[in-house]
Amino acid sequence: MSVASDGGDVNSFSDQKTQSADLLAGRRILIVEDDPFIALALEETLTELGLVVVGSARNVSSALLMAGGP
Repeated sequence: MSVASDGGDVNSFSDQKTQSADLLAGRRILIVEDDPFIALALEETLTELGLVVVGSARNVSSALLMAGGP
């Protein structure tokens, strides 16, 4: 038994992904994550979507210092 699907769903999904990536392209982001492996994976994924990762902090206080906050 085979399951047939029309190409519309696949194309629609890829169009939505492209539109989302276009909206995110060039936006700057600071990652706050205490697990270095998750932070690295997140950075790679966000970069692939077109975001610019400006840094990665392990906790909120470090992130605030990096962002120029109090």
